Amino acid sequence: MAIRISSKALILKDQMVLLGHGAWYHGDDYDLPGGGQHIYETMKEALVREVLEETGYMVIPGRLAAVKEEIFTDLRLREKWPEYTHRVNHVFLCELADVPRQKPTEMDQGSEGVFWYPVEKLPEIADKLFPRGLVDALPRILAGECVVLDTQYLEDSLEWMEEQK
Repeated sequence: MAIRISSKALILKDQMVLLGHGAWYHGDDYDLPGGGQHIYETMKEALVREVLEETGYMVIPGRLAAVKEEIFTDLRLREKWPEYTHRVNHVFLCELADVPRQKPTEMDQGSEGVFWYPVEKLPEIADKLFPRGLVDALPRILAGECVVLDTQYLEDSLEWMEEQK
């Protein structure tokens, strides 16, 4: 069994946060941009690559802001995609690099793209935002703390994911 290491970007600009939107877990989800680390790639290298692929933005990774473990409980899902059903997300505060935005080159399955979302409205989507617990932890993160968020067990089913294809 492999545990997937993932780097996620918390990018704030003008009281807005960059989020991905799509049908990943329950059909109407929000997620921080980023993704899985490749072998021999640092977490920050993975972060820069994944954010550029998914959003077209070049970022400058900053400090580690949060850590979140996610474990899928559906046994058939675990069997079909073992490398994706237990992961640890590392959330880094990031700044946008002063370069023009490119066209995204690699969107995740189910992704509808990325957009800027008002920080003050995050509580309205807290139950749809991954990693879970980020909204409540945001004040502590912005105060300079690195927050370890509780482990989340995801009860998604293989049937739901296959319906999305």
